[in-house]
Amino acid sequence: MSDDIQAKIRKSIEDVPSLPLTALKIIRLANNINSPPQEMLETIKVDPVITGKVLQLINSSYFGLSANVTDLRQALVMLGNNTIKNLALTSALLQTMKSKGSGNEALDLDGLWLRSLATAVGAKIIAKATGLPRLKHDEFFLIGLLHDLGRIFIFQFLADKYVEALEKAKAENLALEESEISVFSMSSPQIGGLLSEKWQLPPNINAGVHHHRHPEDAGEFEKICAIIKISSYIVSQKEIGWSEGLPIGDPPEKALEIVGVSLEKLEDPMLVLSEEIENAKNFIQE
Repeated sequence: MSDDIQAKIRKSIEDVPSLPLTALKIIRLANNINSPPQEMLETIKVDPVITGKVLQLINSSYFGLSANVTDLRQALVMLGNNTIKNLALTSALLQTMKSKGSGNEALDLDGLWLRSLATAVGAKIIAKATGLPRLKHDEFFLIGLLHDLGRIFIFQFLADKYVEALEKAKAENLALEESEISVFSMSSPQIGGLLSEKWQLPPNINAGVHHHRHPEDAGEFEKICAIIKISSYIVSQKEIGWSEGLPIGDPPEKALEIVGVSLEKLEDPMLVLSEEIENAKNFIQE
């Protein structure tokens, strides 16, 4: 049985389309500080979807500008490479992973995306509140948004089996990860890790996908994963987006220790969470 389900998982991952070449090129250009701005402009201009997303974002309440920006070159300068990279990758993943809805009505895929967005916003707030460099804030947002790729994949391709895992966790009073492994022979973060490797996502994102439940296993990306875990816990407490219907569990003390923060210290910064989620919804709108 375990061999059959693992074979089905790997076959389903093989069937997921590769990321668009335009998005991969934008990510490569954004990661190269020596790449000429004109090349980025020319690359984005040929992709109407990403062009539209760039102009939509720069004119959204997320930036709160007083006048509309219609010039793509100006928008790219104002947004900066990190935001452009995040937008291109998010847009590509949404095109790839939202073309197919949830495979079981008990699983709310849009609700899971909202939960991921809330975790992303929360991670950015925590990064700011703990004094991490401003240039890192968008990195934490992106990793938070993509950390649950494994479950997003499962909701679409193995939905009935995930309902089985949830029911098993409830009936037998199991931790969700234990129940996932019982049903799939691996956890949802491990499945997400396989997808991340297929798409050759950057190491920091791969770590966030693979190790957000166990930051201590993430090596140099331990703090990133710890912040994602803390944010996810707070989002669960606030009941934002889809919920497993399971007990939330104890506070993530190990993650809090890694980051050097307490839940009490994060209470005031998190007061803006709902407002910031609304502002950031452009990142998950198709």
